[in-house]
Amino acid sequence: MIKRKHELILMNKGNLILALFTAMVSIISCAENETNPTKKEKKPPTQEELFDMNRRLMNEEKTRIGHFIKRKRWPVQNSGTGLKYWIYEETSGDTISQKDLVKVRYVITLMTGDTCYNRWNNPEEFTVDYDQVESGLHEGIKYMRKGERAKLILPPHLAHGLVGDMNKIPMNATLIYDIQVLDE
Repeated sequence: MIKRKHELILMNKGNLILALFTAMVSIISCAENETNPTKKEKKPPTQEELFDMNRRLMNEEKTRIGHFIKRKRWPVQNSGTGLKYWIYEETSGDTISQKDLVKVRYVITLMTGDTCYNRWNNPEEFTVDYDQVESGLHEGIKYMRKGERAKLILPPHLAHGLVGDMNKIPMNATLIYDIQVLDE
């Protein structure tokens, strides 16, 4: 019986020591979190920081587009917005302007060569500057004439922006249109 009491006392002392050790570790951890400057709450970026980040992303994408065009050796023209275009089959068709209803066929690819959408055999109609297509497409179409074929390079801010289309076009993607305005 004495041996049994002695074992219980040792067990209780062991539990007590374990409990004290756990409490000390908890207290030290809590105190460390309060004084540790690396565990501060992250503040949201300021408007100026967001502008700087956006400018940096646009400059990086501009560089990638430049390398892509150089590799392809495409003689592109530059617009003031960042759109780049190359009309590689010219015609004497009608010019295209705001409010014109156009019928186009196209293949959209990424700079990696991956195809996002192919409407070559299923043309699409839209009204220039009014229907909901990429702003870069509205702009690029106005450099073309009916019947012409072109490559339009739309940086993200003229295409689907930072979010993509939530389907086939990834976030922050530059789109390459191989496009023809049909003369119908």
